[in-house]
Amino acid sequence: MSRMIIVEGDHTTGGGRVVTGSHETDIDGFPVARVSDTCTCPKHNGTFPIITGDMTFMVDGQPVARHGDKLACGCALMSTRQFRVFLDDMISNDASADAAMFAAAFPAVASHPPPEAPVTHVHTDGGHEAPPDPAKARDVVTASNNALMEAGAFRVYDTELQAAKAWAVVVEPVANSPEFGVEVGANISQVNGKFVLGTAYSTGSATSCDGLPEKGHKIAGGRHTAYIHTHPAPYGGTGRNRAYTRGELPDDPFSEGVRGRLESGWDIGPGDYDAAYAKKLNAYIAEPGSLLEWNFQRYLQLQSEAHAEDSLADPAVELGKAEIRH
Repeated sequence: MSRMIIVEGDHTTGGGRVVTGSHETDIDGFPVARVSDTCTCPKHNGTFPIITGDMTFMVDGQPVARHGDKLACGCALMSTRQFRVFLDDMISNDASADAAMFAAAFPAVASHPPPEAPVTHVHTDGGHEAPPDPAKARDVVTASNNALMEAGAFRVYDTELQAAKAWAVVVEPVANSPEFGVEVGANISQVNGKFVLGTAYSTGSATSCDGLPEKGHKIAGGRHTAYIHTHPAPYGGTGRNRAYTRGELPDDPFSEGVRGRLESGWDIGPGDYDAAYAKKLNAYIAEPGSLLEWNFQRYLQLQSEAHAEDSLADPAVELGKAEIRH
């Protein structure tokens, strides 16, 4: 898992900020934070040192701090100021282990997944799918992350829905602006009972956000619970008419083939909801003027209710039945 390097000014889960960093090493002008550097913490009413870091990468003799590393008060660091330089976690945390990858100036959050990696199709539009545009992906990711930072959206939320709503208000206008017109997404993780947004992700395609669950930034140490992405128009989630019985899953969540039963409509294309169902995640879609929510547990409950009503037939339930428009 890749974890962004922390710099001076980054936030903490306790509502504080990193206030010290290296005098010799910076990223885009922001001093790099290390173990022993200090952070404010309004939650615990004090200033506390960073106590964990990457033992394989030293800055000024101290382990560099990464997204998710801890303070002495128990709160965690959050990367919110720079999104270009990250470290890959190593299997061993011993200092003698191979050095972690230091990918300077590499747009990790905007990279298109390699073809050999399994990729979940997030709202593909069949034969009308627009190709990826790496240059546009980099630009829209940068613009989206800057807008999220300016809005103070990189913080902790009490509920997943609050996080999704905050993201949608900020990113949907950016993604659907005349300058970009592409889909943008992000993952949502649960950390210590709270919810945190990952950084923006895009392939630069106008009709899909493929690879978001796998390749999009996820909070280290957190539990991946959902993903959110934009749509250019309010036409709902793709695949809403696919239907599955209790315990039934898509045969192959990574193929282009049509799966699931046609129950009452035409929309059985691969994309939004079958991807979330296969991954056992919640899904949110930010459309102009509204936010759609698809809840995995709600869908399982609908399947169970359908089975209880007719256990012999065990009727399939459309994915769209679990869709709520906010």
